[in-house]
Amino acid sequence: MAKELKLDKAKILSQLRDLQSVSGEWVLEYDPDVDQLFFGVKRVPKGSFLVQLSDEINLFLDKNSKLSGMFIEYFKDNYLEHNKELIPVLQSLEDGGSVPSEIQEIERVALEKDLFFEALASLVDRDEIVTAVA
Repeated sequence: MAKELKLDKAKILSQLRDLQSVSGEWVLEYDPDVDQLFFGVKRVPKGSFLVQLSDEINLFLDKNSKLSGMFIEYFKDNYLEHNKELIPVLQSLEDGGSVPSEIQEIERVALEKDLFFEALASLVDRDEIVTAVA
């Protein structure tokens, strides 16, 4: 039977504010079959779960509110319609890394900033963050 787990909103917000240093070793992957962009650790730790922040953005967290990644659903078909400045991120991922690394880093920083603001806006309005765990 699943039980409720209250997550530490302040800790999650702190990690999001410091996303550039938290995400130093994270990978960026796009799956065109399901139209999802993944940004996180290479292997999400066992016991992590998803918390949906908005229609598209989800965070991978553990029971201690440690952030290990995020993914965006409907990245190409919906998210980019509202965030056109991130189209180069998708283009470089679809090109298989043929874009010079300094351009990829600029795109990564743009994506981090965008995800930070989207996630922050979704979290700030919540009184608490509760999820169900097994």
